[in-house]
Amino acid sequence: MLLIQKPFSVIAPSKKWILENCNVNDDAKEWINKLPGPYTLILTKKNAKIAGNVAPNVNTIGIRIPNHWFSSIVSELGFPVVTTSANITSENFMTSLEDLDDKIKSQIDFILYEGEKSGRPSTIIDLTKNAQIIER
Repeated sequence: MLLIQKPFSVIAPSKKWILENCNVNDDAKEWINKLPGPYTLILTKKNAKIAGNVAPNVNTIGIRIPNHWFSSIVSELGFPVVTTSANITSENFMTSLEDLDDKIKSQIDFILYEGEKSGRPSTIIDLTKNAQIIER
């Protein structure tokens, strides 16, 4: 059983989906226009099209459209796909399967691994009020 303490993020199928399902202010529109990109945008949920167990007990959701081939699959599906980080907050980020923390590894059923990563995790921007970068 996966023991998740924090809300998941989703890879959105499109910018239009974000506008239809999240509350978007002017700051958020600027960040949405930067997608696809290395950002996780924290937005308030607008309606019930986002499953309650994706972000339990909170009115916010992390939204991503990474610059990655998988985003095109999500776009074709037309609905968001739940995603999560293989990193633990405030610890070194994973760059290869050898770096994957044993606590995470023991809870994973499936990994799509494309080799060692040289980039950094996405920048998290809280857009529930004024834009605020909360993690790089």
